[in-house]
Amino acid sequence: MTFREAIDGNPFYFVVGSLVTGFLAGVGAYQGALAFFGRDTVAHATLVQLEKTSVAAATMVELPNLQGMWKRDRDGATVQIVQTEREVSFSSEGPDFTHYLTGKYEPGVFRSTTIRRNVHNGCETRLVGFLKAIDTRHIQSVIESSDGKCDLPNTFSEDFVWTRQ
Repeated sequence: MTFREAIDGNPFYFVVGSLVTGFLAGVGAYQGALAFFGRDTVAHATLVQLEKTSVAAATMVELPNLQGMWKRDRDGATVQIVQTEREVSFSSEGPDFTHYLTGKYEPGVFRSTTIRRNVHNGCETRLVGFLKAIDTRHIQSVIESSDGKCDLPNTFSEDFVWTRQ
């Protein structure tokens, strides 16, 4: 087995190659690295490093803090949102329905699923949507669709603004 065959496809050598290439490029020896490692290996190592950097930068985005009491502007209903890292949840009880929301953070929004239960007949509907921080005192809650069960059509949607209490 040649040296070239031994390093091809080995992620360790791609990373080391990327580091060495970066250093050599800094001192003007990039062409030497291309000749030694080969153009494809250097290009692949560079892409791997860029991908790792992009993922690290994406995880450094500050998560909105939704923890706390919120009041819906339309009707004054309140909920206590619990947030653990990248996940949120709340439950609410009304005279006709209970709601239980869970959400997970994706860049820009908490993607959510809400289970809406009719307290009179027990029928449950699954609603899909998101919570989005407008600013530190306001969030938007959007329902984009339902599973079509109970009394809600698949096309059901709603959009509310909540204010931090």
